[in-house]
Formats: sequence, structure tokens, C-alpha cells
Amino acid sequence: MGDYYRRIRAKAGAAKAVVATARKLAIIYYKMVANKEAFNTKALEDYQQKYKEKKINQLKKKIALLETA
Repeated sequence: MGDYYRRIRAKAGAAKAVVATARKLAIIYYKMVANKEAFNTKALEDYQQKYKEKKINQLKKKIALLETA
């Protein structure tokens, strides 16, 4: 959740990041209670891995653009 907060804070500012992170926590809590299941850390790890891969691909594209310019 800290990664999510820092990412949103860099884009939109601290106040919006707090609200977005609180909303994300509330949704996770609601789904846990509604479905009567424990927190799935695997899903969070998968999300973080997808984000890292996406960021790497974005940086590779930027490098390619800089090399052609």
C-alpha cells in the first residue's frame, strides 16, 4: 500500500493520495467482510509485479524514442 500511496502522491499530491489509499483500503476491507475471506497477499504481489513490468516497458519505449531522436 505504501508503493500505491507514493505513486499517487507523486502524480496528484499528498491530500489526494491519502484519500485514494483510504478508499483502496476500504474496498479491500469490504470485500473481505462481504465474501468472508482472508486477505490475499498473492493478489497484492501480482499487482506489484504487473506494475513493475509496465513501468519497465514504459521506460524502454522512452529510451527507444530518445535513441531515434
